[in-house]
Amino acid sequence: MHVSRQSIVILISASVLSFCGDLHAQTPDGLPKQTDGSYIAAYRTPAHVRYSKPDVFHGIVDQLVEFLNSHRVVLVSDPARKMIQSEDVMSRETLLNVTKDVGASHLLYLIVDRPTTQWVKITLECFDVSGKLIWEESVGSGMGGVSGQKGVSRTLEKLEKQLMPRMGQPGLAYVDEDVQVAMVGSPVTLDGLGSLPDELHRAEAAIEAAEAYEEFTSDEDVPPLPKKNAAEKEPPLREGLSRADADLTRYLKKNPRDAHALLLQVRLDEVKGQVFPLGYDQGGITRRGMPGPERDPQETLDLILQIDPQNAEAYYRQARYWGMLRVNFTSNHKSMRQADFAKASRFARMAAERAPENVEYRETLATYLNAEGKAAEAMEALKPLQGANDPRCRLLIDETKISVPEGSVFDTDRVELLLPLAQDENLDFPALRLRAFLYPGPLSKVQEYYQQRWNDFRLQKKLGGDVNDNSTLALFEWQGDTLQFSPEPPTEANTKKAEFLLIVGELKNLTNAVKERLFWQELLDNNPSDVACLIIMVNRRRF
Repeated sequence: MHVSRQSIVILISASVLSFCGDLHAQTPDGLPKQTDGSYIAAYRTPAHVRYSKPDVFHGIVDQLVEFLNSHRVVLVSDPARKMIQSEDVMSRETLLNVTKDVGASHLLYLIVDRPTTQWVKITLECFDVSGKLIWEESVGSGMGGVSGQKGVSRTLEKLEKQLMPRMGQPGLAYVDEDVQVAMVGSPVTLDGLGSLPDELHRAEAAIEAAEAYEEFTSDEDVPPLPKKNAAEKEPPLREGLSRADADLTRYLKKNPRDAHALLLQVRLDEVKGQVFPLGYDQGGITRRGMPGPERDPQETLDLILQIDPQNAEAYYRQARYWGMLRVNFTSNHKSMRQADFAKASRFARMAAERAPENVEYRETLATYLNAEGKAAEAMEALKPLQGANDPRCRLLIDETKISVPEGSVFDTDRVELLLPLAQDENLDFPALRLRAFLYPGPLSKVQEYYQQRWNDFRLQKKLGGDVNDNSTLALFEWQGDTLQFSPEPPTEANTKKAEFLLIVGELKNLTNAVKERLFWQELLDNNPSDVACLIIMVNRRRF
């Protein structure tokens, strides 16, 4: 979870350079000594000039700089002039010369475009001073169902998520905490940091990077795998989390009742399983380099609430703990604990009561109440946001329009893995649009269940789909508030357009060993056979 900060770091004036001593000493040729920082230049394409507004361009630049500042990235500015924000193409050689002149080690080149099929496209390129492209990140908004303003906002959010795993790496180096730094035009502030001690800033940044990485992992593998560039992005994240674990362990040994640091440790323990992938060897779970001892997050959260009984974030983390299947990373499968939605709802309600303006807490409460089958209470939890007509309330009502076969178990872990799909489609409130269940029975029983409501219902494979894909689909349309089955065979085109999707995958040959490996204890308890189904629902209706 991202914790915003307003700290840091544009090194801008001769006085600051002088104050920092040897770091900014002059080289023999009179140029500033190169520091491990980056110079930013921004270019607005002719298409963006023609079809968008200057304020949009400058707003994107400002938000990117603010984001990098908040994450303690070293940005070096030119004391003689303002940051380059140009509608004219500048040669890379010129920009690299400016980068060298100000003593930066890297050039961050921001390109803001307005393609005909998108509200905005943002590209950030990183070069070293020799002109070599070190890395590049590019994101686009699309145009489906969003306004231009919302498209720009969501595109920036995507870019920020893609940049998080690169934090601390070339082009996005962290400020040296032993160096005095200042922001352009304003004093250094630490708003939003609360009681976080200085020596844990690096640990928090590493945890935030790993949490952002978790959000764009695959939805089809257990445990989740990265969509792209795993070999490039995972090792630095692992190194950062290992350092964070050491920093936190050292600090908490001296300060065992620092609630903020303890909460940071809970976040570390929750996210490290994503970038230290688990293995399964000779009947046991392997850790594969995961740092730190095995800690019980519930014990830590109980201690935090003993120290600070009004800590809303601790209650929220308790809710997440009870709302998802959990495996303590040991070789003992008895350490696996199933989701308890009643407890999850209770803790989520305590979080929302202590921070009633926090949307995420209310959405979490609504999700767990709905998983308990308490749709009316879930809608009440969301009403303070915008009332009964809030889209989140409408989405909860939609969930009552289609049920699942008896014996199905709500799979919160699978929903979390599917969230990037909804985010990629620019669907708002994705946690309320996706549902996933494990059903202890064959696909034929699932089909029979839905045929009781829709006589012509049938699950079909997608035409032209992968022959190795065992998923079957059913397409639905919304007619007012009624969900209507469409007998049309699924294709690539109509699957993308469908307002509601029901996806069912049959899982065969499920031996007890396989069930244990997938951490699906429900299937051990409720299904003595070797067949089960994964049921996924996607609601694309817009309000």
